[in-house]
Amino acid sequence: MSAFTFNPATANLAKKPKVLAAQFGDGYTQRTPNGLNPNPDVWNLTFEFGGSPTAHLPFKNFLDALGGTQAFDWTPPGAAASLRFVCADYQCNAMPGYVWQCTAVFEQAFGV
Repeated sequence: MSAFTFNPATANLAKKPKVLAAQFGDGYTQRTPNGLNPNPDVWNLTFEFGGSPTAHLPFKNFLDALGGTQAFDWTPPGAAASLRFVCADYQCNAMPGYVWQCTAVFEQAFGV
């Protein structure tokens, strides 16, 4: 499995547990976790690359090769070990002076 080795300039962990809810007529709501892993980590990351017009290409090529479907290993900030993630949402913006600002959303992956 591939390992993502780029260090983000900023990292934001978002959590939104997957929940099934049944609303009853008397105002009562019953909630239960949806699935075996209902609370995955979702990281919103920003990366900055500079120095050349192609400085962002290793980042872009890594994610392009996985196509948003294949998982990779990445160690989140503050974590002791790597976890598995997929990334189907990323973009790179060209800034003045050959600086690239790239953003990505890493969603924790479970299973094979």
